[in-house]
Amino acid sequence: MTWKSGRTKFISYKYPIIRPNDDEHFVLGSGRFFTSSSVVFKNVRQGFISIIISAVIKTLFLWIIFIVALRTILEQPLLRFKTAVERLDPESLETIDIGLPGNREDELKTLETAFNKMVVNLHETRKKLTDRKKAEIRIKQSETKYRTMMESLVDAVYVCSPEKKIEYMNPAMVRRLGRDATGESCYKAMHGLDHQCDWCMFDKLEEK
Repeated sequence: MTWKSGRTKFISYKYPIIRPNDDEHFVLGSGRFFTSSSVVFKNVRQGFISIIISAVIKTLFLWIIFIVALRTILEQPLLRFKTAVERLDPESLETIDIGLPGNREDELKTLETAFNKMVVNLHETRKKLTDRKKAEIRIKQSETKYRTMMESLVDAVYVCSPEKKIEYMNPAMVRRLGRDATGESCYKAMHGLDHQCDWCMFDKLEEK
C-alpha cells in the first residue's frame, strides 16, 4: 500500500505472523512495515553501485590474469628468440639453441624448430665451406710445389689436357720450342701436324 504525505511518498507492506508446528501452522497475527520511496531508491542505487564496482574489480582481475598469461605464453619465449638472434655468431653456431619450456605444440614450437634447424644448416654449410677452403689451400700449395719442381728441371716438359691442348710448359720447354705455346694443340705446336700424332701414347695411358 502506498500513500503520500507532503512531498514524501510512503510504502507499506503487510505480512502474516505464522507460528510453525509439526502438523500445521498457526497464524498468530499480522505485521506491517513502513518505508519511504526515497529509501527504496537509495537502496536500489547502492545496489547498482555495488554491481558496477564488482564488475570493475572482476574486469581488472581478469586483465591481470591475461597480462600474466601473456607474459608467460608469449613475451618470455619471444624474448628468448630475440636473445638467441642477437647472440647469433657464425663462429660459434654450435652453441646456439632455443629450448622453450614445456611440451608445447603451437606456433612458437614451430618457430623454435625452424630456427634451430636453420642454425644447424648454417653450421653445416659453414663447415663445408671451411673444409672446401682448406682443400683449395692444399691444392694451391700442391700446385705451387709441383710448379716449382717442374720449373727447376733441366729437361723440357709440357702438360697436355685430354683434348690435346698444352696446359703448361716449363722454362726448358719454352726455350727449346722458342716460344710459349700454352693453349695450342700439342701436335700442331710440337710437330706442325693438323691431326693427332700416330705415335701418341696419351689415349693408351689414359685408359690405364
